[in-house]
Amino acid sequence: MSGTPEDPHRLPQAALRWREDGTPESSDFGDLYFSAEDGLAETSHVFLKGNDLPAAWEKRAEETSGTPLFTICETGFGTGLNFLATLELWTAHRPPGARLHFISLEGYPLSASDLEKAHAAWPRLKPFSDELLKHYPPLVPGFHRCTLPNGVTLDLLFGEAAQVLGSLELSGSKVDAWFLDGFAPSRNETMWSPTVFHEMGRLSGPGTTLATFTVAGAVRRGLGEAGFEVKKAPGFGRKRDMLQGLYKGAPSASSLPLWYRPPPPPRPKRALIIGGGIAGAAAAHALTRRGVQVTLIEKGSGLGSGASGNPAALFMPRLALGSAPTGLFHRAAYLYARAFYDALQGASGRAFFDPCGVLHLGRSEGEEERLRALAERQVLPPSHMRFLEREDASALAGIKLPAPALYFPGAGTLNPKALLGALSAEADCRFETEAAHLEPKESGGWTARNMEGEILAEADIVIVAAGASITQLFPKAGLPITPVAGQVTEFAPREGSTPLKTALAAGSYLLPAREGKQLTGASFDKQDLSLVPLPADREKNLTALEEWLGSKARPENVYSERRSLRATTPDRMPFAGPMPERAAYERAYERLRYGDRFAAYPPAPSPPGLYTLGGLGSRGFLTAPLLAEHLAAQICGDASPLPCALIEATAPARFIIRSLK
Repeated sequence: MSGTPEDPHRLPQAALRWREDGTPESSDFGDLYFSAEDGLAETSHVFLKGNDLPAAWEKRAEETSGTPLFTICETGFGTGLNFLATLELWTAHRPPGARLHFISLEGYPLSASDLEKAHAAWPRLKPFSDELLKHYPPLVPGFHRCTLPNGVTLDLLFGEAAQVLGSLELSGSKVDAWFLDGFAPSRNETMWSPTVFHEMGRLSGPGTTLATFTVAGAVRRGLGEAGFEVKKAPGFGRKRDMLQGLYKGAPSASSLPLWYRPPPPPRPKRALIIGGGIAGAAAAHALTRRGVQVTLIEKGSGLGSGASGNPAALFMPRLALGSAPTGLFHRAAYLYARAFYDALQGASGRAFFDPCGVLHLGRSEGEEERLRALAERQVLPPSHMRFLEREDASALAGIKLPAPALYFPGAGTLNPKALLGALSAEADCRFETEAAHLEPKESGGWTARNMEGEILAEADIVIVAAGASITQLFPKAGLPITPVAGQVTEFAPREGSTPLKTALAAGSYLLPAREGKQLTGASFDKQDLSLVPLPADREKNLTALEEWLGSKARPENVYSERRSLRATTPDRMPFAGPMPERAAYERAYERLRYGDRFAAYPPAPSPPGLYTLGGLGSRGFLTAPLLAEHLAAQICGDASPLPCALIEATAPARFIIRSLK
């Protein structure tokens, strides 16, 4: 999580001056973004050759069985030139099957148009520039993960350098090479601070290299104190010297509290996922993308037999003012899922996402004020969200609306069946198969058995993503899941009625017609958990339509209804991570009851290789993609796409730790 101290939703924007030769200069720092002589040649000399690339990639591939991963971290993204040069080199010299993770910090990000203008200086990089610009995120504080071709993952961490580095969690891995960039130390002291060097040391390990253009004494001393052995090397152009370094310090440590750290992950070859809804399917996709063989079992007759199986689904953000983890997580989840669904739809060839836009109506004075404040504070930038008065909102919707609305042009509707199929396309999916027992194997890994005790599957790891049934499979976790029933109603629009162009939301929702049918819902019932549709819930759904749009909106023909159970949590946040065992946690961290934060606590006592993803409530299609990516990163030892504060806020063990404290 990041942003300015005054506003966690805003970033300082880069102020540029363009010199006559086309070189961009920072008005804030009075320094060039790259050498006016030859920026690309400087990047190649200082950062690529300075870190011995691509030889270091080839060495990693020789030393690693399976899927080699090489992680580069850069302390100033700027125009993205270093990334583009790395991408060009990687494309030419990528070891077979290897993956590249490029993490870059930026406190004053450039707009996409400024990036494009800067990149015009190097026509040969245009294919790589086009790829970057296609994935470039909105200028919102926080972590932004972009998945590019050729096994490349780009994480852009927008915010103040020391803060975002301190929030970075590598799940047991390390940075392999540092590009220590940024404006000159004399002009940008915060980028070259002891705190930044300390965090660099924390994220490094044996063999980690660094390269930088500066040889300033304060930089050499700071890096030395952080555990790096540095030496001067010939610089580029008129710069006589540059620095190269090798990490010689102690092994890096996580900045997460012990009770939230996942156990060191032996990278799995086989994974078993229990649950075929959006949580399980998203986890299957995140793992198969990393080369893990996935078996997915679902007790129903197909994917989405539970809460994820409605005929259609609403996809929109759930935003909040302020800096509470709930709001920041849901904003990050929306931005990630929006880009993820676009990319998956293009790659899979399956049509499941319609970005028709969503209008969130301000049905009360208080709600209207809140929606206006969200837009004014730019919790999302204007290109992703804007407030519309009633007349303008009605024009977009194509029908007369009763209130003004907050408009999300990139949100829309999903076809769950097609989406789940795209996500699980590379997994071995088995249906009408119910796991009743999980047993750890003496040799490591897990066995899943049915009610009769027959073996269903064996795997190195298990992810329990079974919604409201998670506690039945592993009751020792003590997860506080509350099932809530929800009912949707599918109906035929009235003959001659004006078609709805956007989705509407205001507590319940109404989706545009698809194949002559519209969907509205969903009810919220904690008392009656039956799966048989209730006439009373149908009446609630249809009455809500009348309240929104008048009596003429009440349909004459109801096609179908569906009732399912959502899994909710007390803090309305989902969870993803190692499955806790409540009794073991309470024994290990008993001293927390007395406020003792500094006792010699042991590592988290989670059952090795057992994970869970759930508590998604009614927002599974919003939150599951980012949670699944985070969980897969933990399992495989990659950098998490979540900052530490949000890892803690979504950790399954948080409920136990809070009760102890």
